[in-house]
Amino acid sequence: MDANQLVIARYDTGRGVWVPLFSDSNIPGRAVTAVTGYFSLFQIMEARPAETLANVKAFPNPFRPSLGHNSMTFSNPPAGARIRIYTLSGALIRELTANSSGMASWDGKNRFTSKAAVQR
Repeated sequence: MDANQLVIARYDTGRGVWVPLFSDSNIPGRAVTAVTGYFSLFQIMEARPAETLANVKAFPNPFRPSLGHNSMTFSNPPAGARIRIYTLSGALIRELTANSSGMASWDGKNRFTSKAAVQR
C-alpha cells in the first residue's frame, strides 16, 4: 500500500457503499485525518487515483451551504488533475488540484477566499 494514498471513508448505509472523504495523510506522524458531518462507520482505505476522467464524481451535488454542506468533494480524477469551477457566465471562481489519492475538496469560496455566491 502507498501511505500517500490513504483516505478515511464513511459507510453510507442507505446506498451500501463506502464514501471516501477528502483526507490528509501525515506519514511521519502515522495519522490520517478528515472532516465529516456524519456520525457513521469509518475505515481507512487506499484510494488510487484514476488514469482517465471517465469516473470522476462530485458530491454533494448540488452543493448547498444553506443545508449544512461545508464542502464539495471531487473523487476519482487523476492525481494532479486541475479542476476549475466557473460561474454560469464563464467567470473562473476557483482552481483546485487533485491530491495523490485522486481527490480534491472545494470549500465554496472563490480564489479570494470569499463566499463564491450570496445565499438568499
